Amino acid sequence: SADPSTNIFLAVTLKKARENGVPKDNIEKALARASDKSRQDSLTTLVYEAIGPGQTGYIIECASDNVNRTNAAINSILKDHGARTAAVAYQFSRNGKVQFQPKEGVDNDAAFDAAIEVGAEDVDIDDEGMVEVSSKHARVPSCLSNNAISILGPDRSR
Repeated sequence: SADPSTNIFLAVTLKKARENGVPKDNIEKALARASDKSRQDSLTTLVYEAIGPGQTGYIIECASDNVNRTNAAINSILKDHGARTAAVAYQFSRNGKVQFQPKEGVDNDAAFDAAIEVGAEDVDIDDEGMVEVSSKHARVPSCLSNNAISILGPDRSR
């Protein structure tokens, strides 16, 4: 989704772009291109696996309207940095982290129970009552929101 209020990854990326001085006009043009339905239909999601220096594994995900150009660009970047394509997906697991502050009247135990109930694999609660949930399930943030717990926005992401 090209809506930062529903796409946390986009919201974080936009925040970082602004912090790094990307002109507002460039950001708006990119968002307009991303939200153009006819253009979205022509985008292909590509996933590359690579081994870099020191046998470091990389998974590269991108969306492209020109697969050949993207293949050439990725291979060139890998070669320039001493890397090559290779199977490395077995070295990774797709996890996510959500950080939130329980709403008024929700104690830490209730927040912990709610997180475990919706599939969290790990729950950490710091001294200030901030809760961090690790999970493989993309539905955890929405389930937590439904359970009277307020998820912090991208400005609190690390």
